[in-house]
Amino acid sequence: MMKKLWGDNYFDQAGKKWKVDEIADDGTTLRRCFVQFIMEPVIRLCRNIMDNNREAVWKMLNHLEIVLKNDEKELTGKALFKNVF
Repeated sequence: MMKKLWGDNYFDQAGKKWKVDEIADDGTTLRRCFVQFIMEPVIRLCRNIMDNNREAVWKMLNHLEIVLKNDEKELTGKALFKNVF
């Protein structure tokens, strides 16, 4: 998987296959694997924390198996951001 994340590698979810060109089988433009699997989820988590969208944050943290203590769960904004990362 590490080799697929770097460079010009793309994942076509509709076709469920790895590609080296950015055009999917259906003609849409694909995102690089690093952006799709690393950057976008990190950015989404950051935005949800800073926008105080707590339900989405807890869902993402549960999915990532990140456990916060009760007092840490009460944090908001930048303090929660620093604690999570």
